[in-house]
Amino acid sequence: YMVSVFLAGSRKFFSEVEAVAVAFQAAGILAETAGKPTEADTPKSEREALLRAFQLIDAADAVYVVAPDGYVGRTVCMEIAYAYRARKPVYSSHQLEELSARGLVERVAAPDDVAVMLTDRKA
Repeated sequence: YMVSVFLAGSRKFFSEVEAVAVAFQAAGILAETAGKPTEADTPKSEREALLRAFQLIDAADAVYVVAPDGYVGRTVCMEIAYAYRARKPVYSSHQLEELSARGLVERVAAPDDVAVMLTDRKA
């Protein structure tokens, strides 16, 4: 059984999300995202991406929010709320600016530290 984490982050930080995915994978943790954003997004494609994110959150052991400078957009806030409701621990790279989302984050920690916590939790 491989520990897995869903990575949430604003589309403007997609390269940072990809770098965090590499860090988790190097620690032996499966890291998944809702997919690469495109310029041609429509309400239908956004809905499909969000529902895919919810499925990945359900399957994951935890959610890690990549939030440089504490920024999260509306979609990431929905993913955080969904994860909380699904009883998944939510971690973030930085303290979130959005107060309601911040209240649902279990801990602000680097990916390496979260990887250790998740691996220890499953041991």
